[in-house]
Amino acid sequence: MSYVETLDFVGTADALEPEYQARPVSRGKYAIVLSGERDEIVGWGYDAESAIKIAQALNKADKL
Repeated sequence: MSYVETLDFVGTADALEPEYQARPVSRGKYAIVLSGERDEIVGWGYDAESAIKIAQALNKADKL
């Protein structure tokens, strides 16, 4: 039951800052994760495209 899918990297320009990423959890389920010292799940997506868009929007909002 191994399911692996490559997603586009979603992040900020500075690698030292925490960033939101979309990570596959299982077939058809993606975690929206705030990466950092301890990764924290902040939401869920049910397809890759919407999960990536949510992560990108959160990264933009975090810069404001």
